[in-house]
Amino acid sequence: MDGSEGEEVEMSMRRVQTVFHWTYPVVGLLSVVYVGVGDVVFGAFRVIGRRLPLRSLLREAYHVVEVAVASALHTGMIATCHTTDACTEKPLHRRWCMIATSVSLLVYAAVLVADRAIEPLLKISHSFPGHAHGMAARIFNAAAVCAGWICVAECETLGVVLLLVVSARRALALAPVPFVANVYIGLIKLYALVHTFWILHNAHTCHASSRRAPVAVMGSILAL
Repeated sequence: MDGSEGEEVEMSMRRVQTVFHWTYPVVGLLSVVYVGVGDVVFGAFRVIGRRLPLRSLLREAYHVVEVAVASALHTGMIATCHTTDACTEKPLHRRWCMIATSVSLLVYAAVLVADRAIEPLLKISHSFPGHAHGMAARIFNAAAVCAGWICVAECETLGVVLLLVVSARRALALAPVPFVANVYIGLIKLYALVHTFWILHNAHTCHASSRRAPVAVMGSILAL
């Protein structure tokens, strides 16, 4: 990559960060609406779903599609955002990591909204991993979207970890051994906890992250 191409990529990255910065208030407002709108508003979809032919088949097809998409996004972030020193390097400064993470975040936010209609329509079980049922779950997921949004805007590494947890929950929803999925997600959360402790404990040497962001993001990660 020559100098001019490198400058063009850097400018594109800054534009992406700027877009996320400027749209954060809108996302915050939409998150409040998402949490506040009750399930009763989507009752019509439940009525339509009862008359929907092949409802069970459509439900299984939806699960397969969401698992496939989440797996692709999860793999993409792992492949493009890996780092050997999260204290001095920001993976989100790399073009493909920023693309993978931004797409994952946008898909996550869109699916949360779509699920409000799809869940009653297809009668998706409340125990199915990755879906937000009830007020508390909606609050946790809305907070995760807001935390992820500001992390992408500020290139915070823990934003990638947050989206790895989110995508893993959906990607492993159909795992034949749920214990394995829980262990994998638990290991990601453990890494996030260690990373947060390391940043706070070594603030004078860890220049790749602020001290305030890890605490907020860590709360979202543990709540999911």
